[in-house]
Order: sequence, then structure tokens, then C-alpha cells
Amino acid sequence: MTTGDAGTGARDAGRGRRHVPELLAVLRNEHRYAARLLGVLEEQVDALERGEQSDPGMVRDVMDYMTRFPDQYHHPKEDLIFREMLRRDPEVRESVDRLLEDHKRIGREGAELVAVLERASRDRSADTVELQKRARRYASSLYQHMRFEEAAIFERSLSLLEPVDWESVDAEMRSIDDPVFGARVDPEFESLYEHLADRVTRVRTGISALELFHFVAAIESLSAVSEGVVEMATLFADRSRHFRDERKRFARDLRSSHGPQDVFEASRSAARSHRASFEEALHDAGAILTKTRSEAINPYVSWLRELRRQVFRSPDASGSDEPRASS
Repeated sequence: MTTGDAGTGARDAGRGRRHVPELLAVLRNEHRYAARLLGVLEEQVDALERGEQSDPGMVRDVMDYMTRFPDQYHHPKEDLIFREMLRRDPEVRESVDRLLEDHKRIGREGAELVAVLERASRDRSADTVELQKRARRYASSLYQHMRFEEAAIFERSLSLLEPVDWESVDAEMRSIDDPVFGARVDPEFESLYEHLADRVTRVRTGISALELFHFVAAIESLSAVSEGVVEMATLFADRSRHFRDERKRFARDLRSSHGPQDVFEASRSAARSHRASFEEALHDAGAILTKTRSEAINPYVSWLRELRRQVFRSPDASGSDEPRASS
């Protein structure tokens, strides 16, 4: 799928899922990668708080990645989207400014955490309370930043930007192989990669198939509900702007009226327009709710269907995946 094709995928409230532009998919994946690394960081902080042995080298690897890769490669890609959105709608300036300030602040917090790590590595008897506090603050800041960014910018970009905008962004995007999650793991991060793989293995072996299915289904359902909330908020914001414009038009008509008949006609026209707009808003809201309900339920249906297929898989030589007939 090309970026241009994907750019046509601004959401149609009642017609299924959007196609997501390639750059947006890349950025979302990088947010997931960051969340996995923050999980490793929090895992080590949890060990410190319990008085257990932590792995300072693992924490340094996480912070080496987080303070280098996002600033050099991830944030510049986001800046391309910010630029195009500001060109289309200056009203996103407030959100963009907040995110740009977040990038600077989180960069400072990361550098401060690395400095604390370096001091702790020189003095193993040093108190780890400051390290724990700064690590928690850094993780919390990043989680909040990524949630706001995806809701305020990524979702809005799907309806705001045109195919030509995505093509322009795609043409400027630098292709970088992620040193941990890319095709080849950088030797510098080999231990971190192995630790991440081991965490996945522990999760897989520690949760039954049914529990895992339910967990994944719940995540997908929550994602669908979250998208529905964002769509509903966008719909109401658009309708609010539309109603404001109608009120301004009505006020102009009243000012230009020359008698009771003109006032009556202007009022009747405004009432009809308001009613039509309100009915359209209700219809769109109903479509969003219907689609969100369907997308929130579907993960459970599909995962339970897969569970049934796995449990009742026929063991015959044909290798058929069809369920066995009940006796």
C-alpha cells in the first residue's frame, strides 16, 4: 500500500476501518517499541523498590536507545506531520506546541536520568531513591506524551491531511533501520534484544491459551472504543464549528432585514438549517456508535472462534483444520 493510497483513508464513520498511511503506521509501531522498553525500565525499578537485585546494564541500554533513537529519527518524522497539519489547519498549533515542548522536556528528563545512572555506576553504595523517582517520572512523561500525540495529532491527521500531503511527507522521510526492532540488531543492543525476547517467552509460557486470547481481545476492544471516543469528539467539534457558523449567518441576516417579514424568513431558514444539521449529527453519531460496538465485539468473536478451532482440531493425517464432528 502506498502512502498516497493510504492518504485517501480519512475515516468514513459508517464504512469500516481507515487505511493508515505508512508513516503513521511506522510512528505508532515506534510508540509500541518505546512502551516495551519502558516496561523493561519499570521492571528494573520494581526490583529496586522490592530490595532485589537489578540490572544496571539493562537500564543503561534502555536509556541509551531512548535518548538517542527517538531524538534523531522518531521526532523528525513527527515534525513532518506537524508541518503539514499546521499548513492545513492553524488551529492545531496549540497541540503541536505542547508536543514540541514535551520532546524538549522528556529529552531533559532522559539526560538527567542517564546522569543519575552514571553516578550510581561509580558508587554502588549510593541511594537508589533518586534513580527510582527519575525513572518513574521519565516513564510517566513518555506514556502521557504518546497517548496525547496519538489522540490529538495522529487521529486528527487522518481526516485533515490529503493524499498529496502524505506523498510530500513520505518523500522526505528518512529510511532508518531500528537498532533494536529492525531487521538487524545492533551488537550494542544485543543483550537488550535478548532480554525483550525472554520477557515475551515468560509471558507466553506463564499465561494459558484462553487467558492470552482474552487479553489480546480486550486490548483490541479497548483500542476500538478509544478510536470511537476520538471520532465522537471530532464529530462534535466539527458540528460545534458548523453551528457557530450558522449562528453568525443568522445574525447577519437579522442585521440586514428590513421588516418583520424578513425577520420571520430568516428565523424560519435558520430553524430548518439547525434541524437538518442536528439530524445529520445524530445520524453520524449513531453510525460511529454502531461501528464501535461491532469493532469492540469482533475481537472476542474471532479469538474464541480460533480457540475452538485449536481445541477441536482434527489430528488425522490429512492435516485438516476443520473441527471434528461431534459423536
